[in-house]
Amino acid sequence: YMGTAMEKDNIFKKAMTPVFETAFANHNLADETNQNNFVKEFSKKLCAKKGDYDASDITDALFSIMQDKLSEEGANQKVIVDSFRALIKKILDRFTIISEIPSEAIFFPSKQSLNRLIEYLYRAKKTLKVCLFTISEDRLSGALIDLQKKGVDVQVITDDQCKDNQGADIETMAGKGVSCRIDSREDAHMHNKFVIVDDDILINGSFNWTYSAVTKNNENVSISGDKKLITKYTEYFDKLWEEFKQGAL
Repeated sequence: YMGTAMEKDNIFKKAMTPVFETAFANHNLADETNQNNFVKEFSKKLCAKKGDYDASDITDALFSIMQDKLSEEGANQKVIVDSFRALIKKILDRFTIISEIPSEAIFFPSKQSLNRLIEYLYRAKKTLKVCLFTISEDRLSGALIDLQKKGVDVQVITDDQCKDNQGADIETMAGKGVSCRIDSREDAHMHNKFVIVDDDILINGSFNWTYSAVTKNNENVSISGDKKLITKYTEYFDKLWEEFKQGAL
């Protein structure tokens, strides 16, 4: 979004105020558990917004909303100030991770790591290139289906033999409109495990999208915003996509 700082602040504040209003109505934001739950919801709303917003836009909007809350009749100023202070720190910590050039390591088994991975997937606004040996974790495949429905161009490459594994989700995704292809080599596996989000984020590591990988296995995922790496992986993905065009589902 291109415009004056005041215009950007007003637009951002207008979009985020209802989120805070709902939070104050339904939660005690002085409680840390409620703060964490709210920050997750705020992050989803923020990731879903279109526009060029940085940390200063967020803090300006949040302080403006806080001032509005303080001016309300009967406002508990200490609760409001303490709540917003904690929320701003938590939100900015989280925003910094996903808005600057990404560089993060995620480890499994961990449900929290699964949630973190899904957050990165939902950063996609235009394209999502997925190249994985096997996909049978329903929350991850469900995210791809949901993103496809939201207008993201989702492309998935997976191994031909894994397609028929018990619980495999590839044909379900294809049936829901996700573009899927399998490799065509019977003597070798398509053993890659990487994802490219909007040509901006590379997700790569040992992690297969399976229930066991989330709950049992020792796995790793690296998150990178290195443009040179992303370009190389994108070229490689596009090469495989063309190579496996006969394996379209």
